[in-house]
Parts: sequence; C-alpha cells; structure tokens
Amino acid sequence: MSIAAILLLAGPAHAVAGTSEYILGPGDAIQVEVVGQNFGGKFIVGTDNTVPFPYCGKIQLGGVSLAQATENIRTCLLDGVLVDPQVSVKVEEYRSQRVDVLGAVTKPGGVYLQDGSPTLRQVLGQAGGVQSEKSNGTIVINRGDERITVPVAELESQGGSTIVLAGDVISVDEGLLVLVMGSVQKEGALAFAEGMTVSQALARAGGPNAVANLSAAYVLRDGVKVRVNLRKVRRGRAEDIVLRAGDQLHVPESPI
Repeated sequence: MSIAAILLLAGPAHAVAGTSEYILGPGDAIQVEVVGQNFGGKFIVGTDNTVPFPYCGKIQLGGVSLAQATENIRTCLLDGVLVDPQVSVKVEEYRSQRVDVLGAVTKPGGVYLQDGSPTLRQVLGQAGGVQSEKSNGTIVINRGDERITVPVAELESQGGSTIVLAGDVISVDEGLLVLVMGSVQKEGALAFAEGMTVSQALARAGGPNAVANLSAAYVLRDGVKVRVNLRKVRRGRAEDIVLRAGDQLHVPESPI
C-alpha cells in the first residue's frame, strides 16, 4: 500500500448508527460509511456471516453486534490502509432474525427483529397491534418445547416486557366470535362471552345508526334466521335473546 493511501483522519475513533446491541446475521443489509472515503456503501451479510469489503477481503460482520462489526472494519482499515479511520455502520434492512406472529393481530406473518433485546410489546407493535375484539385474551410464545403465556391485559405492564428471541412463534389466540352487521355504528366481529345477549352485542357495536330498522333485526344461526325485535327488547317488552358463538346479528336499514 502506498504512503498516499495512508490517510490521517481526525475525530472520534468510530460511530455506530442504529441499535448497537443488535446482532447482525445472514440477509441483513448494512450501510457502511468511512468518513472522507468513497468505498463505503450498502453490503449484504452472506450466509457465512461475512461481507466482502474493500481492502479487507471477506470480513466477519455476521454473528456480532453493530458495535463489534464497526470495530472489525476499523481494525482492518488500520492495517496499512488508513490512520484512525472513522467508521459508521447502520442496518438498512433487517432480514436475519425472524419471528412469526399469528392470530388476532392487524398484520399476521413474519416480523424481523430490529433490536438487540426486543420486547413482546415492541414485536406486536410491528405486527400492527392486537385486535382485542378478536382475541380471547391470551398470547402464547412458542419457543421450541417451551410455551410462555402472557395475558393481553398485561401487555402494557410486566407481560409486555417479555423478551422475544429469533425463531419464536407468537400466537395471539383468537376467541369465539359473533358478528354484528348492518346499520350499526361499528360493524364487525366481537369476542364471544357466555351469556352475551343481542342488546349487549348491539351496545358493543356502538349502538344503531340513524337509519337502523330495529324492529326488523334478526340473528342468523346455522343458516336460520331468528327474528328479534330490538326496539321492543330495548324497551323491555321482548326477550333479550342469548347469543351463541358464531351467531350473526343483522340490523337492516329502514326503508325509505
């Protein structure tokens, strides 16, 4: 290496952009910057945990933290290339540490961890959050032969701080459901509870809207319509029918 290639760079030894505790792995895309030089850029960690880096050949960047990866690059460049190189490394695409999130979440599927010690609350946030109206209130983390159960009600407290590991399968268990459809404030699925009545389901759906025909409501149960006059039910003049799991409460629109 010529003397001209050996440069003196002032300033801090190195900087790490991103979460320094994150462990890089195969598939992760990183952005490397060497201050004052033009041989940085985007690199993909290979299946052997190495990255071909200018002046270094294959360098070990997978299986180590961002801080250590930065130091590995710096150490290489100190070997006859640069004097006191300033190196920064950040993750551009997280693709190595996957968990699967299933069940009652907004975006079920694969989630890639973006933190060295991600919590259950953070991972479920990446999946769009829990759909509480579809959940039976229980979250199960499957980790090999181990099962960790966390109540949904504890997500904002201690339960949400449970650490998630790559390879975990998180299941937000779905409960039994009833559907409320038609002229209500909020159509959709509701978690079923024993003893739930049509008036309770209507209330949980936000109540009827301005054009609801409460007198013509019905419950669809196993393909059979069960008429229910919600106007009379609300006045205490008709039976408040107890729903079953899978029932669909339909509230039609009033005729014009």
